[in-house]
Amino acid sequence: MTPSKKAYYATVAQNYKASLLLNGCKAVIHLEDKNDIIFWNKIFKEACPQYNFYFIPYSRSQSGNKATGSSTCLIFKDFLDSKMAIAIDSDLHYLMQEPDIDAKHYILQTYTYSFENHLCFTDRLAALPILTCGFTNSIFDFNKFLLAYSKEIYPLFLLFLYDHRQKERKLPNADFFKLLSFPYSNNRIDDNGDYIITTLHKRVTPPISYLKSIYPNYDEAVEKAKYKRLGLTEENTYLYIRGHNLYDLITKLGEEICNILKRNEKKRLSEAGEHDKIETIYQRKDTFKKKLLNADLYFTYPEIKRCVQDIRSIWP
Repeated sequence: MTPSKKAYYATVAQNYKASLLLNGCKAVIHLEDKNDIIFWNKIFKEACPQYNFYFIPYSRSQSGNKATGSSTCLIFKDFLDSKMAIAIDSDLHYLMQEPDIDAKHYILQTYTYSFENHLCFTDRLAALPILTCGFTNSIFDFNKFLLAYSKEIYPLFLLFLYDHRQKERKLPNADFFKLLSFPYSNNRIDDNGDYIITTLHKRVTPPISYLKSIYPNYDEAVEKAKYKRLGLTEENTYLYIRGHNLYDLITKLGEEICNILKRNEKKRLSEAGEHDKIETIYQRKDTFKKKLLNADLYFTYPEIKRCVQDIRSIWP
C-alpha cells in the first residue's frame, strides 16, 4: 500500500470511529457488502445484546468509487481496534490458516466459507418449509441430503485444499466451484435428491483420480486429521464449500418442496370437499428464499459458536 493510500484509509477509519459519538454505538463493523448485514446483526445480537454496533457495508476508494468485498475490509487491518473491527467471509482464509485473520487483530470471520453456509445449517432448514407455507415437510430430509452431499464432496475437497497449498495449482477455484453448480429443473427432490448426489459423484470421480495421480505423496489420512482439528469432517463439508453454490441449490430445493406441499394440501382439501379452504393455501406471501435469509439462526454448532465467542472476546 502506498503512503498516500495508507494515509487516506487511516483518515477514513478515524472518521468512522469518530462517528460513534454521534450514533451511540459500541463500535463500527465494516462488512463486505449490504447483504451481510442481516447475518452479522443476528450474530452480534446473540453475542452482545447489551450493545449497539454500526455496520458499514462499503467504503469509498481514493478515486471516490464504491468499494466492497473482503479486500476492501482488509485494507483497514492496520487501523482496527475495539472501536472498529471488520467481519468477513472466511472463504479459504480459515482452512489455510492465514496469519492474523482472527479476533486478536479485530478481524471477525464466519469460519464457514461464507455466511450463506450458516443459513443452510441442516437443523435450521428442517424448520423452514412450515414457516414458509404452513405445512410440515414430510417429503424431503435436508439432514440426510446434506450428509450425502458432504460425503461425496469430501474426498475431492481435501485434494482441492492440498492442491491449493502447492505452488502450481492443478484444480483452480473456478473449476472446483463449477463442479458444485447445478442448473436446476423440477423433480430434483425425488428419492431425497438422489439425482443430485448421483450427478455429483460422477462429477467428482475423474478429478479425484487425476489429482491423486499427479500427487503421489498425497496422504488422505494426514489431510483428514489436519482439517478435522479445524472442524472440517466428512459429515459437515457442506459448511466449508463455496456458500453461493450451496445457497442457490438449497433455495431451489426448498421452493420445490413448498410448491409440492401446497399441491398436496390442495388435493387433500379437494378430495375432502373443502373447496372453500383452498384459497387460504396461497394467501401466504412468504417464499422459502425469504425465510432462508431472514429466519432465526441456530446457535448450536461449533462454527457459529466461534463467531459469537470472537465477538465476546473483544467486547465482553
